[in-house]
Amino acid sequence: MQRKTTFFLLITSAFISLLAFSLSHLSIAQAAPAGDAIVISEIQIGGATANDEFVELYNPSDIAVDIAGWRLTRKSTSGGTQTNLVSSLSGVIPAHGYFLIAHPNYTGTTVPDMAYSATSSAVTDNNSIVLYSDNGITTVDLVGMGAASASESAAALNPQESMSIERKASSIST
Repeated sequence: MQRKTTFFLLITSAFISLLAFSLSHLSIAQAAPAGDAIVISEIQIGGATANDEFVELYNPSDIAVDIAGWRLTRKSTSGGTQTNLVSSLSGVIPAHGYFLIAHPNYTGTTVPDMAYSATSSAVTDNNSIVLYSDNGITTVDLVGMGAASASESAAALNPQESMSIERKASSIST
């Protein structure tokens, strides 16, 4: 009889632990702000011309994300000086969709969703690209290249001319 009671208590304990974990995991996923899902998915820093560049954002979530008021910057290696590429983004990135932000001299075939605010803010080797959900306080994503002074983990290689660096897009389940 004692074996049955012990087994029952073990099964009950395991079930309660699994239920508690599932509920806590569910509440974390529901509480995560939509903006946390947006990632910098691809960067080109030079193509047909030195300013033939772009930054592509990707929304892996199941809901559209309004990026009004967000900011995209580049950070130089020397001194870590940060300059706006776009001081105030506008638009909506659809669920599982892309948003292309390009230099005004971009010559690619895909029409950009938005152009850089300043033409003097070109991205070069060894820069970091930082996406903020506000006026430069809350970092949503960060990509460092080459000898960048800031990166999410390790910096990516600088892309070669007319080439880009790209993160593999994947969906997240909530």
